[in-house]
Amino acid sequence: MLFIFCAGCAATGKALVRATGKKIHTAELLPNKNISAPEEEVFPLQFGEFTYKGGPAREVGTYQMVTGVIRNIILDDDPVPVLEKLVQQEFTGKGINNLPSILTLNGKVTSLSVYGDLSTPQTFSGAVSIDLIVSNVKTGEQAWSRNFFGLGEGNEPQIALASAFRNMAAAITADDSILELRDVFFASGDEKPSNNAISSKVASNAKITPAAPKNKTTQDDRLNTPPAIAITSPEVKRGVKVVSRLNSFKITGRATAVNGMSLVMVNGQVITPDEKGNFTADVLLKMGENQIVVTAVDARKNPATEQFTIVREGE
Repeated sequence: MLFIFCAGCAATGKALVRATGKKIHTAELLPNKNISAPEEEVFPLQFGEFTYKGGPAREVGTYQMVTGVIRNIILDDDPVPVLEKLVQQEFTGKGINNLPSILTLNGKVTSLSVYGDLSTPQTFSGAVSIDLIVSNVKTGEQAWSRNFFGLGEGNEPQIALASAFRNMAAAITADDSILELRDVFFASGDEKPSNNAISSKVASNAKITPAAPKNKTTQDDRLNTPPAIAITSPEVKRGVKVVSRLNSFKITGRATAVNGMSLVMVNGQVITPDEKGNFTADVLLKMGENQIVVTAVDARKNPATEQFTIVREGE
């Protein structure tokens, strides 16, 4: 079952941490796996069933996979009840219980990493990023999507990873962007929309709260302004995939924030930008499509994300 949206999913530990030590290889954390297994192997993921088997019995998370890119994760065998639970939590008593089940909630973990040194007792760092997508099962049209991330730490890799998931769950629960779902479900006031009314077009046109005048900037606006990310290499154009024949690619860019930068993550790698916000990250490429996710976080924990695809072709 999926529990990351429940009200009791409170974050523990520090909400933001900087990676310490080296990135821990999958084989070191999963000794039961074939040591030659590639880092980008797809592992199963079950939110809400986290259990730690070392030391005193306690639930902190199901530790089934770590380093690498994990793709195409559906968060539940039947995603419709999961979506309804999410919406019921936010909008109880507004007719959601009778909503036709024509939407699905899919999730995709875009990056997940653990940093530290297994040979030295210390604090480990964990980082996770996830995409949540709501789609119309009849039309296939995307009605709502959002990227969330979590960072955590602990005195063992498993605990650091579970902490990252809990902090991500807290970020999802607290993020005002989930209110965008109200536009999807209540495009006609408090009435249930018809089946063919639930679409991204309806959602974009169904604004409930009038926007503030563009020429008026409040202190709250400044505090909530997310960072700005500019990718300088590769040259990224909307709808155009970058093609490379190399097995790695150097990603460069600049991240700036009115509230001051905290950190930058590139596919789970935590990067410390220089004083001007410039950052560089080397990313390994597999044959075929490689999704690149760049996340920037400012000092007030406002996130911003840029995503693009690099296609590696044969030499």
